[in-house]
Amino acid sequence: AEAEHAAVLRVKSNPTTGFSWAAVQDKELFDIQEDYAADAQKEPVTGSGGVQVFTMTPKAAGTARITFTYSRPWEPSDIDPEFTCTSSQPLMAIR
Repeated sequence: AEAEHAAVLRVKSNPTTGFSWAAVQDKELFDIQEDYAADAQKEPVTGSGGVQVFTMTPKAAGTARITFTYSRPWEPSDIDPEFTCTSSQPLMAIR
């Protein structure tokens, strides 16, 4: 897939506390690259957050649902913040 068809999602995150965003697809229609950038600090600060960046590049035509959940992976929870993207390649809508 060509880079101009990629969608980029940036979300606040703080993995130093164990919380991070995870992406799950209902169909494997996207290559999802995940990166993290810590917030700029004058001095190192324990517990400071940053931004997780998800780059979603379509690898096949079709419609897929990608659910993003913010949690500590080892702790079960029914109240994790989450949101879902539905994509009809190459356009994406976030709800």
